[in-house]
Amino acid sequence: MKHLHPQPTLRHEETIIEEFGVSPAYTHTLMVSGALLVVLGLIGVALGLPLLGAYFVQAAGVSPLVMTIIFFGLIVAGTYLFVNGWYLRVSRHYYLTNQRVIAIRGLWAAQITSIEYRNITDLQIRVDILTRWLFGIGAVAVNTAGGHSEQLLLSRIDRPDRCQAEIRRLSSATARHGSAISGVRAGELLIGETAPKARSSQSEPSHSQPARPEPRSRTEIRSSRSRGSRSVRRAQREMELEQPGDE
Repeated sequence: MKHLHPQPTLRHEETIIEEFGVSPAYTHTLMVSGALLVVLGLIGVALGLPLLGAYFVQAAGVSPLVMTIIFFGLIVAGTYLFVNGWYLRVSRHYYLTNQRVIAIRGLWAAQITSIEYRNITDLQIRVDILTRWLFGIGAVAVNTAGGHSEQLLLSRIDRPDRCQAEIRRLSSATARHGSAISGVRAGELLIGETAPKARSSQSEPSHSQPARPEPRSRTEIRSSRSRGSRSVRRAQREMELEQPGDE
């Protein structure tokens, strides 16, 4: 299903931290509800129309034509729900990278929108009471400086508050580092953000002074001095022995 939409073109040193889309619970509910309505409408048209039509004609005065319209209406409504759920599932994809937010809308003629973290000025959560109560979903609107409305909308996603917090975390991390965060994975970024500093400290050249010799103990110093004095006395004795023979 994910291969039906175009993939985003990543920049140099850009990595995808998280990929998500419309809430699976929401799309599955639409598809299952639509399939049930279609099946019910087909059963009513094929098998139950004569019996139900006769019953409603006698009980409530409803004509068979009205019953036919009702069953065909169930088929149309179910088809719309199923197709809408499937389309939302395959045509809405969102990406959080280490440099920007990317939204892809559409199936074949897709529209790709992206916003740099350093350009984000405001994040708003938009929820509907019914869908939030049933599915726990909402939308996150991403605003930039100079925009009158949201430039990017992450709609019908699970836990919009978590998505908002993660985008804010990435934006603040980008602002602290002064540029896009390159080569950072999700785990390194969300836990303390210490990995880039550690790598930069390792890459800096070391200007340490040459190691000094360790100081020797007093016993070693005395032994070296005694060996030096004995060698001097031995040399003097050899010189004294050589002088009479020369005369």
